[in-house]
Amino acid sequence: MAVPETQGTDNPVWGVGITYGRRLWPRPSFRDYDFWARFRPYAPPHGTNSHRERERARREDRDRGERRNRMEEEDRDLVPEEAPLAKNVLTVKSVNLHIPQNTKEHRTADYDCTDRLENARLVVRRGQVFIMTLTFQRPWSSQDDDLFLQFSVGDEPNEGDGTLEKFQLSETDSTRYKQEGRWGAKIAKQDGSRLSIYIYIAPDAIIGEWECQVSAALATGDNKEVFSYTGVPDIYVLFNPWCPEDQVHYTENPQDLNEYVLNEYGCVFNGLVDYIGRKPWFYGQFQDGILDVCMTLLRMAFDLEISKDMGDPVTVSRKLSRITVTIDSYKNENGEDLPEYKSDSIWNFHCWNDVWINRPDLDSTSSSRGRYSGWHALDSTPQERSEGRFQCGPSPHRAVKMGELSIGHDTGFIFAEVNGEVCTWMIPSPAASRNDLKLLSRDPHSVGKQISTKIPDGQPARGIFNPGAREGVTVDLVKPEPVMIGSDFVFTAIFSNTSNEGQRLSNVTLGVFPIDYRGERLGWDKVAYSKTEEISLKPGERRRFDLPVQHRVYQKLCDKSMAMMLRAAARVDGQDKPVTKMEKFVLSVPDIKLEVPSGVDKIRRGHSFTLVLAISNPLDRPLTSCRLQLTGPAFPLTSQGFSGGDGSFVKKIKDIFPSETTVLNIDMQAQERPVLNNTRQIEICVISKEMPDMEGTLTFQLQQ
Repeated sequence: MAVPETQGTDNPVWGVGITYGRRLWPRPSFRDYDFWARFRPYAPPHGTNSHRERERARREDRDRGERRNRMEEEDRDLVPEEAPLAKNVLTVKSVNLHIPQNTKEHRTADYDCTDRLENARLVVRRGQVFIMTLTFQRPWSSQDDDLFLQFSVGDEPNEGDGTLEKFQLSETDSTRYKQEGRWGAKIAKQDGSRLSIYIYIAPDAIIGEWECQVSAALATGDNKEVFSYTGVPDIYVLFNPWCPEDQVHYTENPQDLNEYVLNEYGCVFNGLVDYIGRKPWFYGQFQDGILDVCMTLLRMAFDLEISKDMGDPVTVSRKLSRITVTIDSYKNENGEDLPEYKSDSIWNFHCWNDVWINRPDLDSTSSSRGRYSGWHALDSTPQERSEGRFQCGPSPHRAVKMGELSIGHDTGFIFAEVNGEVCTWMIPSPAASRNDLKLLSRDPHSVGKQISTKIPDGQPARGIFNPGAREGVTVDLVKPEPVMIGSDFVFTAIFSNTSNEGQRLSNVTLGVFPIDYRGERLGWDKVAYSKTEEISLKPGERRRFDLPVQHRVYQKLCDKSMAMMLRAAARVDGQDKPVTKMEKFVLSVPDIKLEVPSGVDKIRRGHSFTLVLAISNPLDRPLTSCRLQLTGPAFPLTSQGFSGGDGSFVKKIKDIFPSETTVLNIDMQAQERPVLNNTRQIEICVISKEMPDMEGTLTFQLQQ
């Protein structure tokens, strides 16, 4: 076990201390753990490029070859310090956790902590077997020796609450091995003084860091001394979506798990339902130190107490939704903003999390078995209290879709979030009271269109609501096909008479207005505007109005979001309220073109290659303060002038002039470490002051 040897107060020296019978250093209580002190052994110092340093160290280690071959061909043994040996009692001399073999079989080899040059850790998944080899001072004998294994988690382990598991080994089989979903072990093989053991982790085991203790005693004779070895490093135990007995078992296409679990690179979507944009997102779940952070947050979610509920995915996901961030702002003593400090911004969109859970606990509420198993919605930044805490979910998608508000956690709240109606009201005069407001329009389909849990079903109205009254005159907006920034376009509105009588309309207006990313107008200037004094519509007649929009005007009035509001309105004779409709519209940005001149099929692990980028500016003005962000399983060489590390790199680039295409060559090196999923992608993002971020993606198979 890694323990600090006190040396000053700032930077403890981390070494290895192993004893027989007790730990050299008392295991600290989690309550006394300083978070950053816990994180420090795995986090790089500030100001260093940990990614490059780690890759350089791996290349040097590969060139030498000696240590890598010794680990894989011999044993990665943990050898204790010398201690007095009890006479005749079986004594553990070393332990081999077979980290390369076990992590490959458990699909955890991508975790950096399993491949450290020093203090590598074993990461396994519950509901599955891993192998461990013990080396004794003499051969083990089933007749002469009793051998016990003990696994524990937390400061006060107890068999009654699932935090302590202990069992005895037998010759080749065990009544506890894989029986009744419990922990167990059996002997795999014996080679002289070496004993290999299969260990099975219960499919409902607590998620966390488990300690392992090996104990031995003489089976016969008067010597009843128990000999214990506690030098095995703690073992990470994770959920297992590949295990049928695990409650998170994924029952659809298993290949999907390469994306849901093993992929480090994804994207976050933005824009509007008809004009969805995307930005690259580096999850980084396998980066060194991240697993430790996750385990710390998990304990925080359970108020620093270890319990069996830490093995229940429903409880774990619900409690993790409590862990929220803070929104910081900075004021002076008079409560005024301090311009030299940047306050956090609050965006108007909401990020949801989905988890896959099988729900046998909800089967009793339905005649259909497994009705509510599958994807569940979580809100990790909840704005409302649930059961007295800021937490939300998990709620089955099916319950949300069907309006079954009593099923799951907070389903009613989530249903309301994705099924809100947008109402537009008219204020007759500045002095008007609330009772004087007039409802102009009601849109029951505006909210929830781009939430993945709400699938458009093509029905005219949702079954749980009564249909609204039919209006005499309606207006539909025909938004243009995706329009590239720098292009003119036409906005179209169609007014329809749905009544059996003729209708007369006046003040028929079409307008296009600049808005910001929150949907608020940017001043009172109009990008485009038209007005028709009067028209008549026969019963069933439809009239089309077109409004041209010029790119020179919207480039001048819009901010970098390039977002606009399209609005059509008209007054109808005999009615006290106008007919109106509004839609948001976002312009498209050009993609960054990426290519590898030598061919993407030539990108090999640990080898260099050149990435060529083509970045175009469609505006009539320069793009300034440009930054290039690179994310992916490769890093630019030091000579390229990038900063950052651990999968994400940033570099300032020159301004891009109007209608210019800038071509950049970046010399890179593919990652050294082998990965389970060889399908990789490089994401490029260019950020500027004048227009939305431009992105480009290169997908390839990383060759060995």
